[in-house]
Amino acid sequence: MKLAIQSMLHNKGRTLLILLLSFLSFVLALLTITHAFAFRTQKKMILDLFLTDLEETYQLNFLVEDMYAAGETIYEYKKRIAENPQYVSGGYDVTGVYFDELADHAEYLALNQRKYAGTFREQAPLIAETVFIDPAILDIISFPLQPSDFSLIEQDGERYLPLYLGADFKSVFALGEVLTLSHNGARYMVKGYLDRGTVWLNDDLTMPPITLDHKFLTPYSDADRFDFMTQLSTSGKFMVISNDPASQVSDHLQELTKDLDMKVAVKPMSENMEEWSHINEKLQRRQIFLAGIVLLCSALSIISTLTVSILLRKKEFAIRIAFGATKRELMIGLLIEVLIVQTIAAIVSLAYVYSVNMSPLTKDFHQVYLITLGSYSLTALMLLMILFLFIVLVVPLSILSRYEAAPLMKEETA
Repeated sequence: MKLAIQSMLHNKGRTLLILLLSFLSFVLALLTITHAFAFRTQKKMILDLFLTDLEETYQLNFLVEDMYAAGETIYEYKKRIAENPQYVSGGYDVTGVYFDELADHAEYLALNQRKYAGTFREQAPLIAETVFIDPAILDIISFPLQPSDFSLIEQDGERYLPLYLGADFKSVFALGEVLTLSHNGARYMVKGYLDRGTVWLNDDLTMPPITLDHKFLTPYSDADRFDFMTQLSTSGKFMVISNDPASQVSDHLQELTKDLDMKVAVKPMSENMEEWSHINEKLQRRQIFLAGIVLLCSALSIISTLTVSILLRKKEFAIRIAFGATKRELMIGLLIEVLIVQTIAAIVSLAYVYSVNMSPLTKDFHQVYLITLGSYSLTALMLLMILFLFIVLVVPLSILSRYEAAPLMKEETA
């Protein structure tokens, strides 16, 4: 080990070149591997949230000519779907809202300011990120609560909508506390808290699921049913389940728009997933090709560097052999040198890729990348190191194995 380190320090130029080439190779390979497996991780996280077969799950997008009448129009359309016993349907929306009582809630405002420090939300701590749902969607999405958990709460002659809070708010709000939604006056009562790590679908269904740790969860109110912004926001996040043939379902859902000033696009979720997978796989093939070219060029460069170094150090190797060093010891010394350099390159590469993937710009993907980097990527990096080490050392070690002290000394003195 000591001789290997001394050799590395003595041949600084060679060491730095191998370190740089290995770093570039590992970074590109690690980015490619991470993105490829991150996609699979992300896709699995999304699919795990669905209780239903995606072949029988349809995503609906709404287009309404008269935007201000969209609330009543879309609600009427959803009611027609709900009246058909062959369908299970429901929608959701993730949005920021204001509750009257929170304006003077010092603990809540302080918590939000800490949570959103460094983001635009830091200047608007009153906003409550809330997931509004049709309770029936819980027959489609895997979730710890059931539709029955969203029944109206009757207390002292008043009716309240149930409100579930993320784990961050457990010490901030008490059960039974009442909140009033500012824009429509709907009243909510805190009914329970969600376990930490509970997740929900993103606004974009192909994005990683969102954690509800710092969010509210509640059903739509009667007022929401006719609000045009609320109903339009469910476009693309309203789903219908049916085991009828796809063409029949699509035609029927189109027919239900009859006499309504709207159009609807019906698409199976399985088709969405296939298109999304195809686009990602196409990008991955390009990344793999580029990474392969860089790995090959780097390996050839390192092989050439090590080979030239061995040829230039003939006298040194001859003297070592003459003083009792075996060729096996010399080969192990070279192996240790390259192993140390590549280990350093691998550690720095992993740290760099981690910093890239965990940047604020990729906040929505942090959980996906953490899972991927700690499992698939780390394993792949170790295997890549072993393979890379084998490839770059085959030729140099082969040359070194044929060295003999006497011929080398004659060659050097000639």
